[in-house]
Amino acid sequence: IVSWYLYHCIEYFLHYLSHRRYSGFMYKIHRNHHIMYYPVNKLMDKKPYKTGYYYGLSDGIIAHGPIMISIFIISYNILNTYIFLNVSLRIILLILISDYIHTNIHINDSYLEKYDWFLKLRERHFYHHKNIKKNINIIDNNLDIIFKTS
Repeated sequence: IVSWYLYHCIEYFLHYLSHRRYSGFMYKIHRNHHIMYYPVNKLMDKKPYKTGYYYGLSDGIIAHGPIMISIFIISYNILNTYIFLNVSLRIILLILISDYIHTNIHINDSYLEKYDWFLKLRERHFYHHKNIKKNINIIDNNLDIIFKTS
């Protein structure tokens, strides 16, 4: 439970920053997702998922990787090894799951379309693309409710 909410706090914070000009490269990279790859008039496309690559790394890793590495380094230095590994591995798993779901949200004919929970997430996420100040989190919208961004 701690890892779940910690991950979603990090996701909310990074995604929120990605929509603010003052975040510099994070804003520029994430803006491509909204304008170039999945604009409001074309929120879904056929496979493969569209993203940019820099030096062989996806733009999401470039945009959020340095902050995530910093968070892991700080956590490593303040937590005991067992707690650090336990929480970190769970957060990494949640990153992978969230990225996988987000990828499928933008893919036509995703096999996940047969699930109501997925269609609701897709609807919420597409609303985010139409209004970037809303629905910041992808899977769990509790923080959006708390911060009145839902």
